[in-house]
Amino acid sequence: MYAELFVETHDTTVVANLVLINRSSRTLQNVTVELLVREDVKAERPAQFNLAPQQVKSLRFVFRIGTTEESRIFGYLTYSGSSGNVPHLVPFDSVPICIADNLLPEEVSETFFTKLWNELPWESTHVATLRIGSPYELLAGLTQSLGLSIVRKLTALDRTQDILAANFHGRTKFGTAGERNKSDIGERVVMNVTLERVGEEKAECVFKTRAKNTVSRGCYGFLCVDDRHVDAEDLC
Repeated sequence: MYAELFVETHDTTVVANLVLINRSSRTLQNVTVELLVREDVKAERPAQFNLAPQQVKSLRFVFRIGTTEESRIFGYLTYSGSSGNVPHLVPFDSVPICIADNLLPEEVSETFFTKLWNELPWESTHVATLRIGSPYELLAGLTQSLGLSIVRKLTALDRTQDILAANFHGRTKFGTAGERNKSDIGERVVMNVTLERVGEEKAECVFKTRAKNTVSRGCYGFLCVDDRHVDAEDLC
């Protein structure tokens, strides 16, 4: 038996397409397949079927996911044994699924940012020394690449500073625009960035990210620093 699973995500809906191939020389009878994300999130189980030798069977499963927390698709296949009494059980390898695949910038006030910063439980800190012309240039690059909205806009005065700090905010891309406006189905992500010049072309950078869980921490895109690409995911 050969099985392959193709997973697609569409906002809060996950579609799993399962392909089964009977590579044996006998017909597999009373085949049953079940896929689930959690005990309370299952797709409708298809009716039992037989699978002839070398026959290919395609099945489609649809899940409605209600959280951006990391999930995995689990499943198994059973078919009748030669005696017809004891079924054979074939477990599938689990497949990870990620709803919070990117971030959408969203402007908020400094007061609301502070409120979120104090409420969100998960925090990650990353420190790096990067070659860059100035803290302002690095911060301006981050503003364009992180997929987050800067809370306080940069000013001309910031260009001359050797130490800069900025706050960013966004939501995970989860659900439709209408759903995000009506609820917190798109989880919030906040980031504080502090930059200090430590040399003619170097800046020490401290990135602190807070979110509800480790999945919604993602800061996607990249920043180009002196012909060197820094994955924004590595900053979280």
